[in-house]
Amino acid sequence: MAYSGSEHRLNRITLLMLFSLLLALGSPGCNRSRPFEGYNGNWWKYTPQDQKLGFIEGFVAFNSDGCRKELRLCADKNELEPAVSSYYEKQVDEESTLVVEVIRRAAKAAGMLASPESEIATTDQSTGSFDGQAWLKYSAKKRLGFVEGYLNALMPQTSQAVKFPKGPEYYANALTGFYTVPPAGNAPDDTRQNILDRKIGEVLWSMRNQR
Repeated sequence: MAYSGSEHRLNRITLLMLFSLLLALGSPGCNRSRPFEGYNGNWWKYTPQDQKLGFIEGFVAFNSDGCRKELRLCADKNELEPAVSSYYEKQVDEESTLVVEVIRRAAKAAGMLASPESEIATTDQSTGSFDGQAWLKYSAKKRLGFVEGYLNALMPQTSQAVKFPKGPEYYANALTGFYTVPPAGNAPDDTRQNILDRKIGEVLWSMRNQR
């Protein structure tokens, strides 16, 4: 069957539209959170306990220290870890649900979410300090989990220009190096203390886009 010129043009336009759609779906911007899709029920099931606790602390740290969220999470790992584990144990068909989503559901169900203006969000101390002194007390697995939890909370909230291209292990080691390497020269003790007082999230954020 012969095609007219207008039909050929229509077919080309249709193909171009389909090609553009496929490009958009496969672009880095649309998939910037894809590296975190593996943090689901299956990951939770086979992850060491210390790493799970670190993951929750990292997630809570972002939502309690960070001011980029409409809601702040006022909770700690001791409240949320059992809730997350219980969810996956009871909801066996929800294994593909991301851990961060389960944490949000658990926090909401327990009334742990508060607006930034609320009293609990500004005065609650159960979330911990999340600074260098806390970091140095963490085990290696807990440090890794903290980075994973923090980045899982952070990345969907940032622009496409913000990237953490290296693996969580790299950033965990880099944070340890930051907090343990003595200040250059004969710096006074308070300089060392200032380093330990810096928030983990603040230091981690400074490592963005580094190759």
